[in-house]
Amino acid sequence: MGKLEEDFEINSPAEKFYKRWSYEVHHLPEASPDKVQGAEIHEGDWVTPGSVKLWNYTVDGVQEVFKEKVEIDEENKTMTMVAVGRFIFEQY
Repeated sequence: MGKLEEDFEINSPAEKFYKRWSYEVHHLPEASPDKVQGAEIHEGDWVTPGSVKLWNYTVDGVQEVFKEKVEIDEENKTMTMVAVGRFIFEQY
């Protein structure tokens, strides 16, 4: 168990980026189908913080499943992705 935090530059207004990753991330397979093949709801829904999602993705030609939930802090405009198991923990 651990924490990974990253700062990076984006070519998008911060508000738009925050909205996309906090509430519209289900569009990711459409934007990057070679990396993310699909996503489905395991618990909750697409927009409620704390909902659990299952992602099908590919890294270096290996298909994996990533289970996550997102914690959203509207006041500070931050989101935290909490990974739940499998390959992602072996990589990071």
